[in-house]
Amino acid sequence: MSARRPPADRAARVPRAAQRTRRRTLPLRRADRRGVDVRAVLAGGATRRGLALFLVATACAVALEATGDRPQVRRTREPAVAGQFYPGDAETLRNMVGSFLDKAQRRSGPPAPLLLAPHAGYVFSGQVAADSFAQARIPFDRVFIVTANHNGRARYHGVSLDDAGTYRIPGSEIPVSRVVDELLEDDLFLVEPAANSMHMIEVELPFLTELARRNGGFRFEIVPMVLGTLSDEDIERVAAAIDAHAGRRPLFVFSLDLSHYYPYDVAERLDHGCLDALVAQDRARVARCTTDSTDRNSLLLIMLELARLRGLEPELITYKNSGDVSGDRSRVVGYGAVVFRPKVAGLTTELQSFLLDLSRRTLEQYVRSGRVYEPDPQVLAQMPRLRADGATFVTLEKHGRLRGCIGSLRAFRPLWRDVRDNTIAAASRDPRFPPVTEAELPDVSIELSLLEPPRPLAVPEPGAVARMLRPRKDGVILEYRGRRSTYLPEVWEQLPEPKLFLSSLCRKQGSPPDCWQQPEARFSVYGTFHFGPG
Repeated sequence: MSARRPPADRAARVPRAAQRTRRRTLPLRRADRRGVDVRAVLAGGATRRGLALFLVATACAVALEATGDRPQVRRTREPAVAGQFYPGDAETLRNMVGSFLDKAQRRSGPPAPLLLAPHAGYVFSGQVAADSFAQARIPFDRVFIVTANHNGRARYHGVSLDDAGTYRIPGSEIPVSRVVDELLEDDLFLVEPAANSMHMIEVELPFLTELARRNGGFRFEIVPMVLGTLSDEDIERVAAAIDAHAGRRPLFVFSLDLSHYYPYDVAERLDHGCLDALVAQDRARVARCTTDSTDRNSLLLIMLELARLRGLEPELITYKNSGDVSGDRSRVVGYGAVVFRPKVAGLTTELQSFLLDLSRRTLEQYVRSGRVYEPDPQVLAQMPRLRADGATFVTLEKHGRLRGCIGSLRAFRPLWRDVRDNTIAAASRDPRFPPVTEAELPDVSIELSLLEPPRPLAVPEPGAVARMLRPRKDGVILEYRGRRSTYLPEVWEQLPEPKLFLSSLCRKQGSPPDCWQQPEARFSVYGTFHFGPG
């Protein structure tokens, strides 16, 4: 990536001596807010190796202090904690992260674009982090990694961005997005090297690279963000800035550990109280959480505001603490995996009406002129549910007979756009029908189906699927020898007998009618929220 130095007249771009002077005017505070006395640990007979493991478990003790002026060209940010928080060897690291992901919980529901994951040493928190990353929406092309400042010598107001060109971890280099340059035009954002030198962003990267490797090796870039002190207004500004710069396929990772150094039972009470408040989206209680975030949990408040802007709802996946791994329950560190998914439940009457009207306007404008309808962006801005990703099918009927049906099996674009684009496809690209003509428009009705995420169906033996399906409830996806076909739950009304339903599904994809009875056949099922006609 080519070098482009941020403007020299910004407050964060003053010489290091001036930065140090500015920081001395603020009260210094240890990165360890509980005031762990390392000498006491040594006095208790801990070995150096034991001390190292203890520090890795707290995830608050390792810093690689940056010195000197920032270079004129974009640099590579070297790993700070490889060989400490996670293996320093690329193959060993990949195997460890792969093992965590293989064992991870996988919940039903739409893939999550917004995650909370811990950042301690992998031996302590790696499985909890994997439980969160396993729910991630894939592929992603831009990852915002947001964490709180852990360096007591870096005292600043705003959000520190890293102006490195790439981040290196064992076996991989991940590019830093040019979005950083755009954000630095806002005086809320700055570059604070000492804050950027810590581990909290770095330890999330191996999970991201492994997800990419397992899914075709797609490429992505990162936007590292380390929070300093923030006002209520700043919290809203940061969330809005992230939302505005998200791009097409974003993933938002918030890197945070929970309570530190409490006895096991106390930590469980504090941490579950915090996680319950986060899932309830109770901002007042979240602001009082005991975590490793400073400044009244700005990180979690930004997370909630971003979820509101993007129409997402939270789900707790996992909670554990270091005592569950080490067996030492006297002083533990808490870890939580929380994800935010698009809301799949039924839409309000207002949103249903909007989508049906959107589909109708799209159909008529495209058929008459070939132009794609663009809804009012100010209206969309007031409807976050429509801006969240959604998977839909658009069904066109004429005089009660099918005239076109196209849809998406997985959510990968905003709900409103999915409806619009599938409307165009159903009217012009369904291979079973000629394109809809202008003369037909008065007679064409529209029905919409909002899909739940498909769930794989484990079939114990060939042919057993016929007795496993739920007529009129299950939409079915059949995959056979590289071909795929699906029927919505509404199709059961025409084909109520499971064997006939499945045989028709085989014929729809061009396979023999008994393909569903073959060992190679694979099945997934899903539900829908159906509304219309309109």
